[in-house]
Amino acid sequence: MKRLASKLLATSLAALMLLGLTACQKEVQPPYVSRLPQELEPYALAWQLDAPELAGRRGEIHYYFMAGEGMVINAASDYPEKWGDATLVVFPNGETMLIDAAMGAYAPVLVENLRRLGVEKLDYLFISHPHDDHSYGALVEGGVLDSFEVGTAYHSGLVNAAWSKYSLPEIFAGRGIPAQELKAGDVLTIGGVELKVFSPEDCTGGVTAKGSTNINNLSLVVRFTYGEHTALFTGDIYVERERELVLQYGRELDVDLLKMPHHGTEVSNSRDFAKVTSPEIAVAMGRRMVQKENYYYYAAEGARVLMDEHDGYIHISSDGKTMAYETSRQRLIDTPLKQQYAALDKWAGLE
Repeated sequence: MKRLASKLLATSLAALMLLGLTACQKEVQPPYVSRLPQELEPYALAWQLDAPELAGRRGEIHYYFMAGEGMVINAASDYPEKWGDATLVVFPNGETMLIDAAMGAYAPVLVENLRRLGVEKLDYLFISHPHDDHSYGALVEGGVLDSFEVGTAYHSGLVNAAWSKYSLPEIFAGRGIPAQELKAGDVLTIGGVELKVFSPEDCTGGVTAKGSTNINNLSLVVRFTYGEHTALFTGDIYVERERELVLQYGRELDVDLLKMPHHGTEVSNSRDFAKVTSPEIAVAMGRRMVQKENYYYYAAEGARVLMDEHDGYIHISSDGKTMAYETSRQRLIDTPLKQQYAALDKWAGLE
């Protein structure tokens, strides 16, 4: 059952830090000292709090969707600011899970962000699929694995044939990190939250795949259920895989919160998928523009579409009944496409 989201939109980063968090979130003590180089400081999370303590004290599940905030990751790329996916999930018992870890160049920012959120160790690391924009931030020197103790790693067992340097099973084994390969039908329970895996069918045992399409379509897809609250994380599945899942699972995919497939791009996010998932909030990460048509598909189902491209860092929480969200900056309507987004929100009654 859907619940109306309460909006906690910050008008500015300064206002958010001074006002938006003081009532409900605990600042890190003693006064926090950043470890980031000065040139990377503008891209880091402005929020400073003890996220595990907050979630445990309030008995809530919290999602912190990271952002690139305009950071140039690869100047020679067609998408120089594409930084990837990374989400910190904090469970109602205070345990932490990092879902994906972004590009290698983003690793210093990601590590700093986790520290600003009060993370001292990661109870779980979840890698949706072996692509650089979802895992290198964990694997590179100075990245997540070098910076935090990891309790358990989850992955599908899929091996990217193009990677000569990285193999997730070998890396986790080499570091002594207990790892579990997941496949469709697997169910986990963490902190009172059920995690049900819908995809892939089975890549356990080190199945090797070639090509971006094949690897993306073998992403782990998992639904989180906490009380009446549900969230779906989809990796980078494409339209064809979306359709297969819709036919196989139908309304089991109906959720309150959706991490939009493949950064919200047009190769994914079909009308059918938007209709079946019918999220209250849909989030796109990776600093890739959500196409107007994709935006419309979700808005037509009553979804608030949030994206790091326009909203910065995104924080969503649920007590198992209702859902609340806040963003690190206010969306500005200063381009024709953004104006079209605003018109679609108005049309859908989401203003």
